[in-house]
Amino acid sequence: MLHVMVSLDLANAKKDRPDFNKYLADAKWMKLSRVDTVWSIRFPNAYEKHIQLIADTIEKTLLAAAKELKLERINYVAQIGNEDSIGRYIVYKDGGYKKGKFNPRKPVENPA
Repeated sequence: MLHVMVSLDLANAKKDRPDFNKYLADAKWMKLSRVDTVWSIRFPNAYEKHIQLIADTIEKTLLAAAKELKLERINYVAQIGNEDSIGRYIVYKDGGYKKGKFNPRKPVENPA
């Protein structure tokens, strides 16, 4: 079994947050208590060799949520099993959704 934890930020989505939370809950994710926007999910039949497949599944789930709810941007970091954390984003730009990567361990210059 692999455990996954995702922490994310939704840009300009206060009114969409309840719908986003319902979307993830319906997809069998669990919102962790006492922290803001941290979710967990278990993959009971997955092992370390499945980490990339799980990373792709997380991306597909969040991209689908962004499209369905017409969200402007999602930044997220994920911890999958014993691997290093990954950093990803999904952004609506130029009439479509784009995705990309960032290093969550790299300090942010000029944090806002």
